[in-house]
Amino acid sequence: RVDFFHAMVLVNAMALTSTVLAFHALAGEFTRRAGPRILGTLLWVFAMNGWFYLSYPIRLVRALVGETQGLEMLRSTFPWTPPGHAAAVSLLSVEGNQFMFLDKFMIGTALSLTFGLAATLLLLLVRARRGQWSRYDDVAFILCIAGSVLLHLVTGLTVAIVTAAVLAFLLVIRSQPSPGGPSYARLVGWIALALAATAPYMYSVAPREGSASIGFALQRSHAIGLFFDVLPALVLATVFLRSPSQDTPGSLGARPFAELSLSATGILLLWTLLVGAVGLTFDLATNNETKFAFLLYLPLAALAVGALDRWWDSRRSFALAIVLVASATIPLHAVYFAHAFRDATTFDVSDPERAVYAWIEKSAGRDAVVVEKSDVVRVPVLASRDLYWGTEGYARNWGYPQDELLVRKRVRDAVFSEAGPGEPDLMRLRALQRPVLVVYRRQPDDMIDAAERFEQDRRFHGRFATPEIAVWELFADE
Repeated sequence: RVDFFHAMVLVNAMALTSTVLAFHALAGEFTRRAGPRILGTLLWVFAMNGWFYLSYPIRLVRALVGETQGLEMLRSTFPWTPPGHAAAVSLLSVEGNQFMFLDKFMIGTALSLTFGLAATLLLLLVRARRGQWSRYDDVAFILCIAGSVLLHLVTGLTVAIVTAAVLAFLLVIRSQPSPGGPSYARLVGWIALALAATAPYMYSVAPREGSASIGFALQRSHAIGLFFDVLPALVLATVFLRSPSQDTPGSLGARPFAELSLSATGILLLWTLLVGAVGLTFDLATNNETKFAFLLYLPLAALAVGALDRWWDSRRSFALAIVLVASATIPLHAVYFAHAFRDATTFDVSDPERAVYAWIEKSAGRDAVVVEKSDVVRVPVLASRDLYWGTEGYARNWGYPQDELLVRKRVRDAVFSEAGPGEPDLMRLRALQRPVLVVYRRQPDDMIDAAERFEQDRRFHGRFATPEIAVWELFADE
C-alpha cells in the first residue's frame, strides 16, 4: 500500500520525467546533436530565475537609501540565518517571483504534470508547421489540451487560448502548414472539442459569487520577477533569433517568417509573446501569476537550444555556453540546498498524538473524514485521511466558494461547542456518506480528560483515547 506522501513522490517523479522527455523532444527540433539538447534541457529544468543574484544591487540600494534603512533592513534583505526554506526563498526570490523550477516538484501539485503536456503541444505545433503529422498526433493534440485543463485550470485555459490565438492568426493571414501537415482550422476544431469535453469540469470549479475571481490589470510589480525568471533563456533565445538562418530538414532556423508566413520558429515566438501578455495582465488570487513564468520560460528555453547548437562547434562559444548555463544553475541550487540541509526546523509531535495518528491510519476506513479543532492540519500528513476543514487562510486564498467555507466552519465549530452539533450540522455531515471521526485535544483549562469530553452525548462513540487526545465517531450505530 502506498501512502499519500509516497504517492506524491511518485507523481512528482512521473511529472519530472515527462517534462524532461517532452522538452528533450522539442529541443530535437532545433538540433540533432545530443550535447545541445542535453544542455538545453538542463537550462529548462535548473536555470529558471538562475541569475537571481543580479537583483542584489537593487536590494542593496533599497536597504541603504530607501524609506526604511539601517542594519536591520539589510539583514532582512539578505537573511542568512536561521538556515531553512524561508531564508532560501528570501534570498532567491525577486519581487516575489517563482524562485526555482524544481519547487513545483517538491510538493504535491497537479501543475507540474502540465509542463510535459505544454512542451508536447509546442512540439506538435512545430511538427504541424513542418508537415510532420500522423493521425496519432491528432489524438495527442486533443489530449494535451484536455489534460492541461483537467490537471490545472489556469494553466490549461492559458495553453488552450494562446494556442487557439496563434492558429487563428495563421488562418487570418491564410497560412498553411507544409505538405503533410494538418490544416490549422482542423487544429482549432480539436481545441474546441477538447474544451467542450472538459466543460462540465470547468463549470464545476468555476468561481462562484463571493469567491476569488480573475481580474485584468497591468501587473507592473510582477514584471520584474517574471523578467528574472526567464532571463537566462531569454538571453540565449535572443542570440538565436539574431542569427539569419532558415529552417532546414534537420533543425529549425532563427527566422520567424518563411514563405510569406510564420515559420515554426515564428509560431513559437508568437506563442511566447501571447503568454507574456497573459502573464503581465491577468490578476489572480494569492500571487498565482507566478505560474505563467513556466509557460513563458518553456518556448524561450526551446529557442535557446538553437543558440547552443550554433555555438557548439566553436571552442570559445562552447565555453561561453557552458559558463552561461553553469552561472544560471549552480548558484541557485547551491543556495537552496545549503539552506535545506541546514534546516533545523522540527515538527513537534507528542507521543499521544503519534498514537492517535497511528490508530487512525491503521483502524479508520480509507474514506473516513476527520473533524479537528483550531485549524489543526496534521491528519492528512501523519494519518493519511481527509479533513472536513483545514486552514481558513489557505482556503480563502485559493478561492474556494465562500458559502461552503462558512458552512463547513460553522459545522466544525458546532461539533466542539458546549451544546454540540445541531440537526442541520448533522445533516451536513451525514450528506458526506462517509465515516466521520472527531479528534478532541484536552485544553489547558479542562478539568476532564479528553476521553470524557463527549461521553454524555450518545451521538459520539469513543474509538481511541489517551488522557490528552481522543478519537470519537459520529453515527457509528446508525
